[in-house]
This record gives sequence, structure tokens and C-alpha cells, in this order.
Amino acid sequence: MRIRRYLRDSGRVLAFVFVASVIWLLFDMAALRMSLNEVNTELLKERVIREKELFKQQLKATQHTRRGFKHPVQRMDWTQAGKGPLTSEDAEVKKRWDEGHFNVYLSDKIPVDRAIPDTRPCEQSLVHDDLPSTSVIFCFVDEVWSTLLRSVHSVLNRSPPHLLKEIILVDDFSTKDYLKKQLDDYMAQFPKVRIVRLKERQGLIRARLAGAAVAKGEVLTFLDSHIECNVGWLEPLLERVYLDRKKVPCPVIEVISDKDMR
Repeated sequence: MRIRRYLRDSGRVLAFVFVASVIWLLFDMAALRMSLNEVNTELLKERVIREKELFKQQLKATQHTRRGFKHPVQRMDWTQAGKGPLTSEDAEVKKRWDEGHFNVYLSDKIPVDRAIPDTRPCEQSLVHDDLPSTSVIFCFVDEVWSTLLRSVHSVLNRSPPHLLKEIILVDDFSTKDYLKKQLDDYMAQFPKVRIVRLKERQGLIRARLAGAAVAKGEVLTFLDSHIECNVGWLEPLLERVYLDRKKVPCPVIEVISDKDMR
């Protein structure tokens, strides 16, 4: 009887110790998680600050002189239009503004494969080397020729070839002549680019679905038709999907000025 009572009492003590240990462990884990969250927040703040400072330095260090211009391109302000005579160049810019609601005149003078500042704070190293391939889908309607070409060239030039399965251009019933046979002939030189033409206007969502229906890549990447991809743009996005296929990552999007195209 004494042995049974001893064992029973010892079992209660052990159970109490076990429960207390588990509770203490949970408290420790919660405290550690809060501490890590604080550290991550501070690191994120520091990274954002570094990115802003680096971008400012690169803007100061980069003085672009556009091809065909004798002087650096100046920002255009149409509120000043009536305060002085417009040059022939300014008049041409204003005349063509409505074609894309940005400086189309200047855009047409910029090379389709121009270099752009690398605004990353540091080179990113990937944990995985077996990332999935992707189909990049552009949907457009009456897009400006030069901006559409720069979008395609930036993806071709700054995407690892083994990760870029294809580029699909979905023409949502454009009316511009240069987006028909001329575009077909131009893109024929790129084996990874193909064009899907819709027979009537479908809108952005249906156009994207049309591109997705013919895509062959493991991951679908949708981009606007007036963008320029930077160095290392694709790998971090595919890595997020590789780690969790339910995620829909979105890149950091910096604004290209509608006036000086910087």
C-alpha cells in the first residue's frame, strides 16, 4: 500500500512538473517570437532607409544624356507652358502626349534595351537553385511601340534563360497598325515570344485568362506592358512561390517619370 501511495504521489508530482515545464516553454517561445518580430521590424526599417539613400545617390551620380539631345533632358511642366515660348522639341512632346499620356516623343528616342540603375541595396543570394520556370504575360491595348518593346527587352535581358519559359503578348483587340504585322515581324526574331490576338475587346481579366490558358511555364507572371524589369527581378518572386505555392508575390514597383522617363 505504501509503495502504491508513493508511486501515485510521485506520478502527480511528475505530472505537475511536466505541465509546468510545458507552460514555461510556451512562455519562452512567445517571448522569443516577440523579440524576433522586433528585430525583423528594425532590420526592415534600416533596409528601407538604405534603399532610399542608395537610390538618391544613384540619381545624383547618373546624369543621363539622351541619344539625339545635346543637353540633359529637363523635366517638363505644362503649367509653365504659357509663360514663355515653346521650343520645337517641347511642341512635339506636347503634340504626342495624348498617345500614351506620357512623353512619347522622348520614349521613342530611348533605346529599347537601355540600362537602368540597379537600386537593390545588395545582391540577393538564393537558398534554392531549382526554382520553377515562368511564363511572363503582357496584356495590352494600343500600347506605345517603344514602351512595349522596352518591356519585352527588359524581361529578355534581365531574366535567367533557364527560368524564363516564354513571353506571351496578349493583344486585346488593338487598333494601331504598328501593333499588327509590324509587331509580328519584330517579335519573330525572339523564339520565346509569342502573340495571342483576341478577336474582340475582352478587358484586362479576360485577356490575362487568355494568356494563362496557353501558358506552358510552371508559374504565371503578369506584368503591365509599360514597365522595365531591373536586375535580379525574377528570382526572388519565384523563390516565394517555390517555398509556398499558395503565395502570390508582388515586386517593388518604382515609378518611371511620365515627363523625363527616368
